[in-house]
Amino acid sequence: DHRDLHYPLRRQRQMCIRDSLQIYDLGTSIVGIALWLWVSIVWKDRALVMLNGVGLLFLLRNLFVYLTGG
Repeated sequence: DHRDLHYPLRRQRQMCIRDSLQIYDLGTSIVGIALWLWVSIVWKDRALVMLNGVGLLFLLRNLFVYLTGG
């Protein structure tokens, strides 16, 4: 069947689209949590600073893993 020949190409294209959406999601999450970290610093709310700081570290680690291919 001719559809079997196109399956690997379709799968590769779907993975590429998924990866591009994943990096977009990760990037916007990093920006969002970084802004909330700034707000929590301005408000002098130590609990929010800790929460957003740890969250930002996790997201930056995920970005590093994504970019290094690990």
